[in-house]
Amino acid sequence: MAKDYYQILGITEEADQQEIKKAYRQKALELHPDVNPSPEAIAIFQEVKEAYKVLGDEEARVHYDSGTVIINFEDFEEPAQRQYYQPEPQPVPTNFKIYAKQSTRLCALALVFSLTFFFDWLVQGDLGTTEVEHAEVSDYSGRNGGRYFMHVVTSFGNFKTVTFGSPIYAGEILEMKKSHIYGFLKYKRANETQFQFTYNTPSMIFFLASLVLLAGFFGIIPNTKPERKFNAAIIGCFFSLTLVIFLLAA
Repeated sequence: MAKDYYQILGITEEADQQEIKKAYRQKALELHPDVNPSPEAIAIFQEVKEAYKVLGDEEARVHYDSGTVIINFEDFEEPAQRQYYQPEPQPVPTNFKIYAKQSTRLCALALVFSLTFFFDWLVQGDLGTTEVEHAEVSDYSGRNGGRYFMHVVTSFGNFKTVTFGSPIYAGEILEMKKSHIYGFLKYKRANETQFQFTYNTPSMIFFLASLVLLAGFFGIIPNTKPERKFNAAIIGCFFSLTLVIFLLAA
């Protein structure tokens, strides 16, 4: 077991060099062989000298305080011969607690960001009816009674879509809606009962928004471990950035 040099000198670990020197001189006066020749006093005096040589030297004290083992330290008169054993450095685990607050904030932002997409998905403003100015079939598939991949031009905006059974024609009347935040378009033909999103709003956007929503919600749960909060923040930020790229490309 390592010696407690602070206890040997009768000082605290916060003692400065003056206090260390003063304590050493006081112990030396009490235990010096010329004053106290008993064998026990001589042995204690050697420990006091050893303690002072370590604590009285700033470099040696740092090694001692950090738990470094000192080898070949019996030769106190030759500081140059001091050899220190440095244990192999161990990988320092990341302290995720210091990132907990920032991770929670990022997850909260990701959660709010994802909710804007679902708000846009559920709530749209009515644009009214418009006449198709131009409609062009870009591709056709005979499956499911015929699928027409189309590019449509209206006064409310241009969009791509897929129709089943029959294409959209120029002059046809469409009823349209537009989302409040990202401007997603929905339309309904005269013979249809439900609005549908255009292909300008890929389903991948809502899939990514769902991932951001889950990551954000998981990261703001109070009892979530800091490491998991950090991971949730990374995932939320990554997919949020991917969403932004999809929006710019749409």
